[in-house]
Amino acid sequence: MAITLAPKKELPTASQLRKTLTKLIYSIALEICHPIPIQDNISQLLSDIIIESLLHRKEEWINRGIDPSKITNDEIIKLLHSSLSILLSEAKLNAKNDDREHLLLIDILVGIHEPWCRIFPFCRGRNV
Repeated sequence: MAITLAPKKELPTASQLRKTLTKLIYSIALEICHPIPIQDNISQLLSDIIIESLLHRKEEWINRGIDPSKITNDEIIKLLHSSLSILLSEAKLNAKNDDREHLLLIDILVGIHEPWCRIFPFCRGRNV
């Protein structure tokens, strides 16, 4: 009698994660920041922070009841939508205050550090 094992769940690679995150970030930015466009360097920074968190700060995810070694792209999207929405909303406020036509990296960094520091996974701590 042959025993067959269930197929192992394929975890997303860093490249696949980056594509998923880029789409998510642009989608949320279009929804929240319109008509202020988001630049590629902002999307890359946010993606890099999230990927680093998933790959190298697993303990923080596990403390929230999420095993990053078993997470799928769809689960990542659901988990990060709220955090990214809050962060991009805050960055949009910073940009509007200066009457600029686009977000700057500093808008994102201020949005993470000052009023919203501890937004997981962008900072260690608070779970949004």
